[in-house]
Amino acid sequence: MGIPRDLAFDVAEFRRRVDAVRAGMTDRRLDALVVLSPGSINYLSGLDDNSLSDVTALILPLERDPVLVLFWFEAGRAQNTCWFDDVRLYRAPNDPIPGEGAVAAVVEAVHSLGLGSTKSRIGVEMGPGGLSPAEHQELIAGLGEAHVEDSWPIVEVVRRTKSPAEVAYMRRAAAITDAAIEAGTRALAIGARDTEVGGVILETLHRLGSETSCLGPIVAAGWRSGAPHSSFARQEIRPGDTVFLEVTAQVRRYTAPLMRTGILGEPTPEQARAAEAGAAAVQVVIDTARPGIAAGDVALAAGAVIAPLLPGLVFHGNFGYPVGLGYPPTWSERLGFQLRPDNRQVLETGMTLHLPVSLRKFGEWGICQSHTILITETGAEALTRAEARLQVIG
Repeated sequence: MGIPRDLAFDVAEFRRRVDAVRAGMTDRRLDALVVLSPGSINYLSGLDDNSLSDVTALILPLERDPVLVLFWFEAGRAQNTCWFDDVRLYRAPNDPIPGEGAVAAVVEAVHSLGLGSTKSRIGVEMGPGGLSPAEHQELIAGLGEAHVEDSWPIVEVVRRTKSPAEVAYMRRAAAITDAAIEAGTRALAIGARDTEVGGVILETLHRLGSETSCLGPIVAAGWRSGAPHSSFARQEIRPGDTVFLEVTAQVRRYTAPLMRTGILGEPTPEQARAAEAGAAAVQVVIDTARPGIAAGDVALAAGAVIAPLLPGLVFHGNFGYPVGLGYPPTWSERLGFQLRPDNRQVLETGMTLHLPVSLRKFGEWGICQSHTILITETGAEALTRAEARLQVIG
C-alpha cells in the first residue's frame, strides 16, 4: 500500500506561502533560497520529522516547485507529510552503502536546477538551523561562482502572520494547554514533588490529544521559581513555596504556551504586589495590542505597570515573542519580532504572540503569568483562557 499522505494543510495553503516568500525573493533579486531550519522547512513543505540531527534542506527556486534534500532513512516522513514529490535522498560517507554526504547533496541539487553560475543569486539561511559553521562554509564553497547572501528575513516575515488554518491548530493546542495548567495547579500540595506535578501535566496533555511538546512542561518550585529556566528536579514542595508552571500542548507542531504560578500558603505583600502587577501587565498588552501599533508602544504601556517593582525584582524586558510552529529546544519562533520598547515594527493581523510576564526575587521566588494571543483585525484575543492570577493553594 505504501505510506499514506497526511498533509497538515491543503496544497493551496502551501502554494500561498511559497508565493509570499517568492515575493520577498523578487524584492531581493534572488533566484533561489536554501532553507535549513526545521520550522521554515515545515512551513514551506509540510515535512514533519523528528530527526533533527541529520541535515535537511529545502531549495526554493523562483520558477518551479521546491526540492527537498533529505537523509535517506527519513524518506517515509517526506512521503507522509510533504505536498510535493521532488525529494532528493542522500547517504552519509560512513553508511553501510556509502554516499556523498549531506552538503554535497544540497550542492548537487542546486546545480541540477541550473543555479550555480555567476548569474545566479542564492539566499542561504545563515542563522540557527540545520548546518554547523563548517557545513555552512562547505555549502558556500560548493555553490562556486554564484552570488550567495543571507536570506534573513524573507521567510521569517511571511511566517509572522498566521493563516486561519494555522490559528485553528493553535486554538486546539490552547484548549489542551489550559486543561493541563488546571490539572497541574490542582496537583500542587505540600509534600508533593515537582516531578509528580510534571507527570500530571504530561498525562493531561497526551490524554487530550497533544503531541510530544517541543519543550517542557516546566515545573519550578521554591527557589527554583526564582531562578529563570529551572524546572523539576525531584524537589519536595514546601509551605510558602511559589511553584511556576509553563506548558504548551502541540497540535500538528503548533503550540500555545501558558505560564501560571501557585503559592502554598498566603503570599507576602511583595508577592501579592508582583502577582497583581504581572497580571495587569498581561492584560495591558491584550488591551493595547492591535494592527498598526508599534510593538515598542505596547511594551512601554505594559512596562509602566511593573516599573514600580523594578529593579528589586528580575524581569527580562520582553513582553511578547512569536509562537506557532514549535521545534526543540523551544516554542519561541525566531522571526525577528518581539514586544520590546525598542522595536518600532508594527503589529499585523494574524500575528500570534506569547506574553511572558515573569517577576522574580532572584533565587527565592517567582510569579510568572502569560497568555498566548492572536492579533485580530480590531485588537487582540487571548487564545489561552486560564485566568492570569496567582493561585493561592491551601
